[in-house]
Amino acid sequence: CIVQAKQPVYNGSSWIKQITRDPAWAFANVLFSDAAKTVLASSRVDETGLYNWAGRNATAGRYFDYVLEEGMVRGDLLDMIASTGRASKFWKDGKYSVIEDQTQSTYVQVFGPRNIVKDSFQAVYNYKEIPHAFRVRFKNRDEEFQEEVRIVYRDGYNADGSSGNTAATKFEDLELPGVTTSDHAFRLARYHFAVGLNRPEIFKWKSQLDHLVCTRGDLVGIQHDASLIGLGSARISSVTNNGTYIDTVTIDRGISTATATNYTMRVRKSDGSTVERVV
Repeated sequence: CIVQAKQPVYNGSSWIKQITRDPAWAFANVLFSDAAKTVLASSRVDETGLYNWAGRNATAGRYFDYVLEEGMVRGDLLDMIASTGRASKFWKDGKYSVIEDQTQSTYVQVFGPRNIVKDSFQAVYNYKEIPHAFRVRFKNRDEEFQEEVRIVYRDGYNADGSSGNTAATKFEDLELPGVTTSDHAFRLARYHFAVGLNRPEIFKWKSQLDHLVCTRGDLVGIQHDASLIGLGSARISSVTNNGTYIDTVTIDRGISTATATNYTMRVRKSDGSTVERVV
């Protein structure tokens, strides 16, 4: 027989039980499960956050199908579930929640020399070797949940080097517990390739507590001369207004610019939002 779980689902106003494979509600099920040593109240869970995550999982076709056959630390199980939905567990305002890896367009905060502790900024580049292909192991629901291996290639590589590609020679195993379709396995493997290729650099710095308004998962801007990002950072000391708009801005330090070159000035406004203008 094929067993499906009746799990707690938040419908936008209340919790109900229904059959679902969505990682968000598997995540909630672990928090509310009688099998756990401590059963959490719904007030300890970020209902809106899980609801929004579930919607994006449904749109992207992400599922979590898993048979738990032995005891497991709840935090580790939550990590496993979240990873199938391209997220990680998070403690938000005293509640269990997740941070999704998704596109953001609005800066929560901008960091520069004025709010970074002096000499604390570091840029670390990871020179890790990206494999040519992943051997992705998963239990295929279309084949009675037998373990299968799907080879997922990086861009520019394939099995034999045909069609202008290079023959793959460097393989790595990728385990995806809870993933039971070949398509889901393929997309998660491609996601891991993208992370490895497009996020090679890590920026680290220290900031005073009274300069922090962002939290983990927020999009922030960074300007620092140590990493050659931007020409400089300053505070606005005065502005002039021609009656329609602000036409000049005076800052409290000099910035060296090249002749006949356009620059962009990003200003953080009093409400925390930012605005960009060509100078």
